[in-house]
Amino acid sequence: MGILSLGIGLGGIAVEGALLHSVCHSLTKCLLFLLSGNILARYHTYSSYDVRGLRWTMPATGALWTAGFLAVAGSPPFGIFVSELIILKGMLAEGAWLVAALYLGALAVIFVGMSVAVLRMVQGTRPLDMPARLRSRREPLWSILPPLALAVAVLALGLWVPDWLWRFLETGARLIGG
Repeated sequence: MGILSLGIGLGGIAVEGALLHSVCHSLTKCLLFLLSGNILARYHTYSSYDVRGLRWTMPATGALWTAGFLAVAGSPPFGIFVSELIILKGMLAEGAWLVAALYLGALAVIFVGMSVAVLRMVQGTRPLDMPARLRSRREPLWSILPPLALAVAVLALGLWVPDWLWRFLETGARLIGG
């Protein structure tokens, strides 16, 4: 919400970046919520501290969880990176150098903070306290395909924003006042 507010508050092209950010962030959050449901079903805990070794117990979910983290943290080539870059471009176009520096610093802190929890969950040791039947059970395809489709969509928006979507975002930006 802070990035959206910042983009809309700056005006200009940053508004279009904020609207693209809302689209990409929504898709990415859906991806992560679906994956967290997969993790909850396997680990039976709401605590990220109790989840470790996803790469061993749930390789597809672990890979998508890592991709989702990279997407939501604004790493290239995902759509959130593009939206954050457009917002940064808007800051620089407005001459808001200090705001741009603080923005980049805050994004770096968020990336590091999130990576600690996510990497521990994915790369942690194989959970020995989990029953063997749960450790070795294959992930159902129906639990992987929807998050995979969302991950592909967020990746695609990082590589190419369709003309119809960009025109829609431009119209929205004009209505907001950007």
